[in-house]
Amino acid sequence: MSDKVNYKGASYSKFRPTYSERLYSLIYNFHQGAWDQAVDIGTGTGQGAIELSKQFKHVHGVDRLPEMINNAIPKENVTYSVGSAEQLDFADHSVDMVTVATAFHWFDHAVFFDQVKRVLKPDGTLAVWSYYFPVIKNNEKATTILNEITRTNGPLQRYSDPNVKYVINMYRDFTFPFKNVDYYISPSSEDITNLSKPCGGSLMEKTMSLEEFGNYLKTASAYVNFKKECEKEGAVEQDPVDDVINRIADLMMVEDKGATMVDLEWPLVLVLCSNN
Repeated sequence: MSDKVNYKGASYSKFRPTYSERLYSLIYNFHQGAWDQAVDIGTGTGQGAIELSKQFKHVHGVDRLPEMINNAIPKENVTYSVGSAEQLDFADHSVDMVTVATAFHWFDHAVFFDQVKRVLKPDGTLAVWSYYFPVIKNNEKATTILNEITRTNGPLQRYSDPNVKYVINMYRDFTFPFKNVDYYISPSSEDITNLSKPCGGSLMEKTMSLEEFGNYLKTASAYVNFKKECEKEGAVEQDPVDDVINRIADLMMVEDKGATMVDLEWPLVLVLCSNN
């Protein structure tokens, strides 16, 4: 969890997607080590740590924000602590798996990799993944409208933190210093360099109403940044999210956005590294 991004608010928790069982299955099938100790870095309130606790004897959830750790989901075999990715407080070669969900692009990567290599056992696994704004499944025209604000220098891309560019490029900018590295990218349309192994299906998807989808887009830090900049400059502009949702509703020829459902798929990259 980055302290540069605002994840607060009931709307974010209500509308955000969740990671699929397929994603965790890919991680677990890749792993060749023991199932004793796992560390989830940037754990937030512990959603990833709780998932790992179903497989590992003990899980350590680490986040740099005390408010996240103070509100983390309790479980008997999960321990939470405040800490950073660049200074892992674990003994050498003591950890079987390190995971990072939607936070890797904020790190000092050279320092982080040194720390991971130090704490991982020789057959340990590093798993990192992240996702970007979704596409609307089976509706290319609607996705094209959506991309006007989420891509092609639209406001939700333009007002994102610069490091988000690494997520948009599906972490292709990074060199992972391990002998065995597997990439999984979904949907397949995002794998523009044929880097991904077969995923077996979507790694992150959700169905919600057009109205809910608009509410979700407004939880993005880029949207918040856009609105703040407009207020600062005293500019009165049409809300880009409302405009896009209305145009998609017109395209679908529907009036009730609260009752009209759309199937969404988030572009997601998963990188798996073996420390052997």
